Amino acid sequence: MTSYLTERRALLTLVVIGLLLSGLNPKHHGVWLLEVFPVLIGIPILIRTHERFPLTPLAYRLMAGHAIILMIGAYYTYAEVPLGRWVQDAFGLARNHYDRLGHLAQGFVPAIVMRELLLRTSPLQRGGWLFFLLCSTCLGFSALYELLEGATAFVFNQSATTFLATQGDEWDTQWDMFMALIGAITAQLTLAPLHDRQLHTQFGSHIGSSALPRSQTTKIACLLIMATLLFGQGPAIATPEPASTTPAAQEQIGQSPLQQEQLGLFDGAAFAVTTGRCTDCLTTPPQALWYFADETIAIPAAQESQHSTARPPFLVWLGSPELIQQATLSTDHAYLDIPGGGHFPLRLTSKLPTNQSYYNEATARFFGSHPLRLRGRTVSTAEGPLFEARTIWPADFLLRPDQAHTVEAHEHTISHLIGNPDRLATDTITIHQLWGKAEVSWAGKPVLAAILNGAQGDDDEAHGGHFGIVTGRVGPHGEWADWMVNNFYDPDVISEKGILPAMVPMDNYLMDLNSGQSYYRPSGLLVLVLKQDRIPAAYQANIQGVFRRLYRHELDYHHSLLNCAGLSIDQLRMLGWQIPLQGPSNRLKATAGYVYMAASDRSLASGLNAYRYFSEELTRLLPRITFEAIGNDLLHLLQQSDPQRPLTPFEQWLREDVEAVLYVHIPQTPSSRAMGTYAVASLDEYQQRVPSDRSQWKTVAVPPRPFPSELRVAPAPVEAATIPNPVLALVVGFLASLAWAARVLLQRRSRRPMTSS
Repeated sequence: MTSYLTERRALLTLVVIGLLLSGLNPKHHGVWLLEVFPVLIGIPILIRTHERFPLTPLAYRLMAGHAIILMIGAYYTYAEVPLGRWVQDAFGLARNHYDRLGHLAQGFVPAIVMRELLLRTSPLQRGGWLFFLLCSTCLGFSALYELLEGATAFVFNQSATTFLATQGDEWDTQWDMFMALIGAITAQLTLAPLHDRQLHTQFGSHIGSSALPRSQTTKIACLLIMATLLFGQGPAIATPEPASTTPAAQEQIGQSPLQQEQLGLFDGAAFAVTTGRCTDCLTTPPQALWYFADETIAIPAAQESQHSTARPPFLVWLGSPELIQQATLSTDHAYLDIPGGGHFPLRLTSKLPTNQSYYNEATARFFGSHPLRLRGRTVSTAEGPLFEARTIWPADFLLRPDQAHTVEAHEHTISHLIGNPDRLATDTITIHQLWGKAEVSWAGKPVLAAILNGAQGDDDEAHGGHFGIVTGRVGPHGEWADWMVNNFYDPDVISEKGILPAMVPMDNYLMDLNSGQSYYRPSGLLVLVLKQDRIPAAYQANIQGVFRRLYRHELDYHHSLLNCAGLSIDQLRMLGWQIPLQGPSNRLKATAGYVYMAASDRSLASGLNAYRYFSEELTRLLPRITFEAIGNDLLHLLQQSDPQRPLTPFEQWLREDVEAVLYVHIPQTPSSRAMGTYAVASLDEYQQRVPSDRSQWKTVAVPPRPFPSELRVAPAPVEAATIPNPVLALVVGFLASLAWAARVLLQRRSRRPMTSS
């Protein structure tokens, strides 16, 4: 017995030392306290009962081991435990599975401790009923703690994600309970003989009897059961996942967003619909899934060759799980009439609190005059199903040759079309054919396009517009809602409109009720109608690598160095399209801007930001310049205006494949937002539009979106407040001039004759 007491003291010392070490500098102190709370409560209970109701050495050893598992997870947080990370990397797993070890112990340890308590304090004997009750009890404890985790997450709200949550695993709760059940079964099958021998050695053959009064024995047993319950704490405090409002048994109003649909160049059948919490998205980086945890996305249904130009995008942001291809609004704008499908109430998706523009009566009148295509979901109510719309697209926005206006194009045509104020407030698209034969059908033809979104009417940080490259095919009647927009955006901020960087269908990109670009500004679309799909397929295949690097933070979005324009046009140039460079805005202004901003804001970083804007190459900086440079160079190639220009293979493809070049004006959708206009063509024009006093600018503050350190594959960038070489040269020259002037003055003063008094 003395040896048993010595062992218990050694185990207690080990656990206490481990507890102290884990609390010295944990990753998150709040998480540490919540995770080790069972140990903090369990230790006093076990100390108080170890003399009157000592347990077997096996039980104490198991509880000490479980305490160590909890403390390690509390110190690192479960997603970052090095052992789990090593296993994840070694076996190519999608998540850190250290928390699974904790849940296995959650069943393994309580099974033995509860077995001992029941054999010593109840009439139960060894056998099937004991085995069954122990499994049920452990499973019940596990389920109880899943409920407690959900309650804790509800109380802590967003901070609950810091406590690990589910690591993107939508089946995490079920896995946790399953692992506890496996632990309970395994413990009984493997350790029961050893446990019985220790019970016999320590307490004799009559396990069911006790010398203690029954009332006192019951109290001690209750304390030990409480300790067992606390030591069974599940290691993850999980954020409750939103339940679908569409019951599986209920018939959906809309169809699958992939049924008889295209996603850019690809058939929808090549994809599967899921969310960012999927656990089997093997071809999609976990960093990308993190951004879309609660968003509807499409991923490839089968793994494709990583080097194939025909491989589907690894993630497409759909936004909604259902699609209605054809519908109209009722006269009161409250119902959807679906041809052959019925009459259903219409509800709009919730407006983001920070979003300044939203659907209003003017929007309803606009859509009431068009046939519609909608994305959303079916919602079950007491009155019956309704359709909650997230994206509404005018189905009569069609690209057809008979609706195109032929334009004699020259180097200023695209600029004039962009800045034409007469077309800003139209209620339908306007098509201009800049090159090609008007009578040629475009149906089924692949396209490569560039989209330029204009300036927002009440946001002084958005006069530069937005830019993206588009791929897809013209539909049989001229449809283009399913084209793929490669939308680059800053992933490190929480957009007030809910915008995420993604490959996204055109209808979602332009007409999402929160993030749709058409609710903020008019847009222009430059379309290359092609004979075959090798050009858009090459671009779409290569741009996926850029998205992977952006999601993994190997590339960092920067409004002056690497924005939507630069990321897009860089890839065209890498493929071989030698779009001419236009140089920086003004290096002299860049230097002067650095000095002015650094002095006025008392910040070298502010000065550096101003310098970068004026010194960056214009086709990589301003979306409108990028858009015009692509269009004008394409027209030069097709018109062979420079026969001496040596063509790359990609440029030869352009000459061989392009059948028509279109400019499409897309009007702004009426809403509660002020009407926008065209994007600026220079930084000087930008400065003319905004108030000279920056404090008078209309802006929308956006909070940062911290990227989880456990998902980062590259070190977090450290912005250095450096002094550019031209500025340094100016400062050195200025100081040298001062020194020279001072020297001259001193020399003159020394030569002045001394006058006697």
